[in-house]
Amino acid sequence: MNKRKSLVFLNSSASELDWILPIIEYLLNNSVNIEIIYRTEAANKSVRSNDSLNRYLESHAQIKYFKLGWIARVINLLGFYLYRIKPMLGNSKIFNYCFNILDRILNYIYTGNLSKSVTNDTINDQYLIFSEIPNLKKSLGSQRIWMERSFKQSIFFYCPHSPMIHHLSGLKSAYPCDNYIIPKSSSYILLGGPGDLKAYENGHYELSRVVPVYIGHPKYSDKWISFFNETSHVSNFNNSNNVVKILIISRGVGCSLTQDQQKSLVSLTIKVIHESFSNYQLIIKKHPRERESYWDIVARQNPSIYFTKEPISKMACTVDFSVAFWSSSVVECCILGMPVIEFFLSTHLLLGAVTSQQPGDLSKKFGLGLFADNEDDFRLAVDKITNQDCKVSLETIHPSFQIFLKRANKWEIYFEKILNSNNIFLK
Repeated sequence: MNKRKSLVFLNSSASELDWILPIIEYLLNNSVNIEIIYRTEAANKSVRSNDSLNRYLESHAQIKYFKLGWIARVINLLGFYLYRIKPMLGNSKIFNYCFNILDRILNYIYTGNLSKSVTNDTINDQYLIFSEIPNLKKSLGSQRIWMERSFKQSIFFYCPHSPMIHHLSGLKSAYPCDNYIIPKSSSYILLGGPGDLKAYENGHYELSRVVPVYIGHPKYSDKWISFFNETSHVSNFNNSNNVVKILIISRGVGCSLTQDQQKSLVSLTIKVIHESFSNYQLIIKKHPRERESYWDIVARQNPSIYFTKEPISKMACTVDFSVAFWSSSVVECCILGMPVIEFFLSTHLLLGAVTSQQPGDLSKKFGLGLFADNEDDFRLAVDKITNQDCKVSLETIHPSFQIFLKRANKWEIYFEKILNSNNIFLK
């Protein structure tokens, strides 16, 4: 007997899977089979190198895997250029005729191999299909159109690849009331709040056929956080014989940083920590797309530097405090009651940022942590935490952010509404 099945497409990194993990858990608990499809080798390697994700995936027999081969990747690249060229050549009938034929051929080859793995094993050929929001980019039209054409009965969910809060002003935007009706649709874009939609209303995304649903970020829900918050860590600040453990939430070159800028952040971090503590460990959590970086170079000469592949939610419960190089993970640290410093030098220009959020906004505007944009301020922030003069409490953060976090506790309600509006009842 066929069961319901969900397909999860990963483009580049483990962070795409990390965001929807609570949703996957919900589907598994409701007897939905999961198939994870790696579109690139980079996505496969990123997930395989994440110890915590691997343990989770391997513990569920309902989860299967499929990796697109090199032919599908080449066809995908050809489709990308085909759809990029189309607007440049006008409305020629001959071109459109040729385009349609080539488009159908590429579509057939691209989805043919995939269909052998997943077709005809779910109720009414109706899949729940998840992929990241960048798949809505008009420049990636071939990938999106081919999938929607091949899985006509399915429901598509486009999700953030991280809980980044793109427009902090949107935190004060009014959410729809809890009893609002979510319309039936074949495509939905899942967002943390109304302000996040603004990041994609720039003409580069195809939003005309997707319904926005502001479900909050599931990984911020009390239910999900409770999985990690069972471990209590006793501070080592008052005992010079104990090792002070500091989690560094890094940001790689190209992720809003140049190579020299990352080197400056790393060097100053090590300098201040080394001068502040006689016995310490720097535990580096790299950005999902951060490969070899300056951390690897300095770690060869510094035995106090370690690397972790565990999720931030788990590591934040086992250290004395955290330092984040401009990351939304500041929110996770705050939720878990862990002191955190946002450290980003004021001289650093942001590269390729697609958000109105600036370094320090989460700390300065909403009280989620301490902020430092130079060496002296960073030293003062470390001293403040060391002297235990930095209390972390959700009650003290900005009221707008409290509402934003509470939204995450209702994500299952909104997700069920989406399913029910499409006549899918899992419970």
